[in-house]
Amino acid sequence: MRRRDNRLQLLAGAALGVVMSASALAQAPARIDVSRQGPTARVQISLPESEGEGLTANAEVAAGAVLVARLSEAIEADTAEITSALPEYVAMARLDPDGRP
Repeated sequence: MRRRDNRLQLLAGAALGVVMSASALAQAPARIDVSRQGPTARVQISLPESEGEGLTANAEVAAGAVLVARLSEAIEADTAEITSALPEYVAMARLDPDGRP
């Protein structure tokens, strides 16, 4: 169980490392890239610079096993990259109907 907690902490840390190149107006198209180095994963969400500035993000682990990342603005993105790149860590990734992760 301790190993799983460490993995969740690593993934939560990776989510906090989300890099935003600009903010979103309405639902901005975003690109999601996932990279791994050893037991650490990084999820990066990139938006076009033309979208403006000011987007913020935060993440938390809810119920001990669910990583929740929240953005200040809605985005449009394909979250399949997250589950396909991290199958041993991530069972499901989705955006809420309003475009929020």
